[in-house]
Amino acid sequence: MAVGLRVRDPETGDLRLDTTYRMARVLGIFTTKQLSGSRWDNGLTQGDLFFRVGLVNDTDPSDYPYTNFLARLPYYSVTKSGTSLYWDVGLDALPATQSLQILYGVY
Repeated sequence: MAVGLRVRDPETGDLRLDTTYRMARVLGIFTTKQLSGSRWDNGLTQGDLFFRVGLVNDTDPSDYPYTNFLARLPYYSVTKSGTSLYWDVGLDALPATQSLQILYGVY
C-alpha cells in the first residue's frame, strides 16, 4: 500500500499533488519586496516544483499569513526552468509594511 500525501482540486477532483511514490523536499523559503523575479537553486532539477505564496506583515510577524491573500491576487505564477525559480504576482505594488513570502521545493 502506498503511503504519502495526495491533494486534489476541490472543484474538479483532479489530482494536484501526489507524494505516495516519492517524498517532497522543501528547498527554501524567502521573503521579498519584488513582485516578480528569479532565484537560483540547484535542487530544482531534482523533481517537480511545489510552492506556497504568502503575504507577511513586516511590522507584526505574528500576523502570518494574511487570510485569503491568494484570492485577492489578480494572478500569480511560480515556475521553474532548470535551476531557476521565477515568480510573478498580479499587483502593481505591495503595501509599505508587507512582503511576499515564497516557500518552494520539489517532489
